[in-house]
Amino acid sequence: MVVAIRTPIWISCLIIGLIFKNMNMKYIVFVFFASLFYACSSGCEDCEVSVILDPTEIKNATDTDVLVSFVGYDSISIKIEKKTSLFFKDTAYSALIPRCDCGLFLDGCNSKPIDVYLKFLSDIPQCIAFNGEILDESKDIRSIKSFEKIGEYSYVGAIMYYYRFSIDSSIVKMAMPCD
Repeated sequence: MVVAIRTPIWISCLIIGLIFKNMNMKYIVFVFFASLFYACSSGCEDCEVSVILDPTEIKNATDTDVLVSFVGYDSISIKIEKKTSLFFKDTAYSALIPRCDCGLFLDGCNSKPIDVYLKFLSDIPQCIAFNGEILDESKDIRSIKSFEKIGEYSYVGAIMYYYRFSIDSSIVKMAMPCD
């Protein structure tokens, strides 16, 4: 018997249990896992794999601590110490910093980007404001195009790509004295 691919697992278990109720338990377990393997490995012509781009990390590659302020519906400021990183994934920051496939946006890619402010905590503080429209996607922290791909994770029906923004010397050169 072949269990339908789109049948929930618990129904498959019930059907297998009813059909093979007098058989050896090892055989039932074997049939269950064989059916599960078949269901998971068989081709699905009408299935599409979702691709998810996830801005996951901001790396401070400078020799100066940086205060990063995110302003969206709420505001949050986070200090990233020199030569360390801020991770969004699976942290308290994950829910506080709005992000989507195209970068740091309030309500998806068709909405406006959040405002991000970088303050380099050196002897003479330097600042950069990423606010308003995105002018240069390759340098604006709010655009996924300024992030580099650092990894991927595949699971049933989706591939997730993880991205990192690096605060490096090219970003420091954009900074001006703070007001």
